[in-house]
Amino acid sequence: MCLKGANVQLPANVMRIDLPVKQVRVLARIELGKDWKGAEALQHQVTFKPTGSPATPAPGPKIPTFDLEHLPGVEAFEDAPAILDSESDLNPGMDAIAAKVRAIAEGVRDPAERARVEEVIRKKAMADFAAASPTIGHGTVKNHWARPAVTGTYDKDWLGRSLANLGGIWANTTDEVVYYKGNLDGSGAQLSGDHVYTMTFPKDDLPPKYANYFWSVIAVDTKAHRVLPNPKNRFLLNNQSDLKYNRDGSLTLYFAADKPADAPDGNWLPTPRGQDYRLTFRFYGPKGGVKDGTYFPPPLVKRS
Repeated sequence: MCLKGANVQLPANVMRIDLPVKQVRVLARIELGKDWKGAEALQHQVTFKPTGSPATPAPGPKIPTFDLEHLPGVEAFEDAPAILDSESDLNPGMDAIAAKVRAIAEGVRDPAERARVEEVIRKKAMADFAAASPTIGHGTVKNHWARPAVTGTYDKDWLGRSLANLGGIWANTTDEVVYYKGNLDGSGAQLSGDHVYTMTFPKDDLPPKYANYFWSVIAVDTKAHRVLPNPKNRFLLNNQSDLKYNRDGSLTLYFAADKPADAPDGNWLPTPRGQDYRLTFRFYGPKGGVKDGTYFPPPLVKRS
């Protein structure tokens, strides 16, 4: 991993990754497969070592701390210019937005303007932001599954970028993975752990058809977007689950607090009672209808 433009001699048998900025975080994923111990052993073999003697970077600009239920207001603009100056934006087309942010940051130095901006944020901007959430900004909805218009790279779509980062920071690009968000059943009602839901894929339209690598579905709470704790410590269903197919070759997944009597254990994702939740369906290495945007997962059917 080299800073873009760096003149570094590297061995012939390595892949060079040019980094556009001086400071990065690495999020590495290793598929567990059926050999969990082997995957963990491989994880511990991943190491970093420098060439030369790079200096420890200076601390970055101050960033306001907040949680997802208490988003920042006007105070977010206090350090915005320093944050914008710290690194160039990777997304082309953001210069006009950055200029507006700088203008607001300058304006809110005046106490009266600061109070006005805070009121606009709390009374209008937050409501508009929440209203855009079901479609993830400019995304598309079908079968009550929302597919974002942009992930990973955003160009000037600041709304899609903000919603993607709020719901799941560090989203991959659509060449790597496509995400679908679902928090409603087939009738349009909010998903709840108090109910039993099924989701059935026809035999000729199973999830592997649309993923070169693997697929998965997780359930998360609607506030902090964290996986739901459950007695089985089962947090997803995917191609590595012990899935059982129906007699006609179709596949049914079950979402319920307790395993339905007719559900194979490997097809069941526990969803605790008394809690609303949402599902995220992922296709890694998307292909076919997932890649071109024409496919959406089947709707969830409330059984009871």
